[in-house]
Amino acid sequence: MGMSSYVMDAEDEFIEQCESVAKQSESFQEYCEVAVLNDGIVPHLNPQQVADLMSEIWNQLWSS
Repeated sequence: MGMSSYVMDAEDEFIEQCESVAKQSESFQEYCEVAVLNDGIVPHLNPQQVADLMSEIWNQLWSS
């Protein structure tokens, strides 16, 4: 497995974890408090990138 494959798999896993947390959360704040605990899955992302990805996931899930 190449490094880029590992990175993509890690991001996919983080997204799946965040989606699961978002579906169970009653507010954005609750979601963030729990979802951020999974940021170790994506050590290649800086905190701002993690926050942006988490916001994007939340918005996509609840905008439909």
